[in-house]
Amino acid sequence: MQRTVSSSASFKSWAALLVFGAATGMAQAQITLTNPGGSSGAGTFLNNFAGAATSTTSTTWTGRLGLSANGGATFQAYCIDPSTTVGFPSGSVYTSASLSSFFSSALGYQGQMQSAGYTAAMAAGGYGYQSNHAVVQSRIQNLYTYAYQDSLTSANNAAAFGYALWDIMGSSTSATLARGATGLTSAGLTSAMNDGDLISNRIDNLFSALNTGTAAAWAGIGLGAATNYIYTVYYDPAPHASQNFLSVTAAGVPEPGSLALAGLGLLAAVSLRRRKTQA
Repeated sequence: MQRTVSSSASFKSWAALLVFGAATGMAQAQITLTNPGGSSGAGTFLNNFAGAATSTTSTTWTGRLGLSANGGATFQAYCIDPSTTVGFPSGSVYTSASLSSFFSSALGYQGQMQSAGYTAAMAAGGYGYQSNHAVVQSRIQNLYTYAYQDSLTSANNAAAFGYALWDIMGSSTSATLARGATGLTSAGLTSAMNDGDLISNRIDNLFSALNTGTAAAWAGIGLGAATNYIYTVYYDPAPHASQNFLSVTAAGVPEPGSLALAGLGLLAAVSLRRRKTQA
């Protein structure tokens, strides 16, 4: 009899924690990611993280991906980890966190940008960890506020948006450099593309608006409508082996990770109610 009471109490505590976590929105959660939706984007970029015109990393794509968290519905996300090979190792578990938590955690932004692939790039040409986290986060939010919806409208726009996001993650936080005669160069991140193509031109436009950062600057390239988002980062902490991703939902719409937690909380609450009824 005593064991039964103890088990019930333990279950109540577990259920209460789940309900509380789902209601308040946990800062971090463990998520299993899969890639059921394929990808959406254009162009193959030849990237060199050392800042030279010659490529050192080939066939690197910059568009968005369709992901699923814990087997749920497919949602759109962008890679924020260009020097790490995309992949979903069997049984891999990601940490889900807010954008601010990702930047404040030593295993988040710092863990990613100070991993082996980035430390070598930083030493060679300057693409890597940026100590001013607040500026990096602010520039990401500025890009998403005005340009994310546009990135969903075409493969070219998705590729341009993805490249701009990469640049913010590891290049100069004070300004994004425009293309030079040798290719698209941005303080350490270089892409060997032809001048004048649609993707290159769109990247130049995004860079121009980012450097100014005002609503008027975004309106000047046809992106004056602002949208507030809730940001969710899915990152592979340590050992860092698979790409990290960023997804957003419009403010007021639950993000995929929260929906999964809410489902668990509801299940726990229903089970607890049934136990009370049976008693």
